[in-house]
Amino acid sequence: MFKLNSVNISPFTVHIVAPPDTERFEHITQTETSITLQWTKVEEINTYTLHYNNTEVNITHSEGNGTYTVSGLTSATRYNFTLFTVFDYAPSGGKTITAVTAPPDTERFEHITQTETSITLQWTKVEEINTYTLRYNNTEVNITHSEGSETYTVSGLTSATRYNFTLLTVFDYAPSGGKTITAVTGKMFVVCF
Repeated sequence: MFKLNSVNISPFTVHIVAPPDTERFEHITQTETSITLQWTKVEEINTYTLHYNNTEVNITHSEGNGTYTVSGLTSATRYNFTLFTVFDYAPSGGKTITAVTAPPDTERFEHITQTETSITLQWTKVEEINTYTLRYNNTEVNITHSEGSETYTVSGLTSATRYNFTLLTVFDYAPSGGKTITAVTGKMFVVCF
């Protein structure tokens, strides 16, 4: 249902009909430099205006959900987006969401030592990021570090076994693409006398 606003412009009264905001407006994906937004189309309205960072984009969609990818953004940054439904020249009140771009991967990720049952990994910290996720063998470990080169020892491994480790940098809820390395545990030797 459209909202009727009246404006007095002597000697006339002008009635402006503002359309409703979309019921759902959300981000659906992100990369280091882009965020894809999606919303439900409002009734018969095909025109929308998106505001972010002093930028205004006019978008036209005719069927189904509206989607728009905002590109040219800065990695690991929080953005506020406001979407207006537009009927003729009249905008809705606007619906605002916050979304973030993904952070970059670490520049260096390597294993530095191993034993028969453990592998120690090391990586360079990404700028202001303190949160990392390490994935291996259907296991996911969340790691928080605050300074310099970071290290983590994965224990409880099987000797003489090859492992693939993927390290993701995490900003807010958004992970990086991930950097993968392979490392092996040492072999157990039995000495008989």
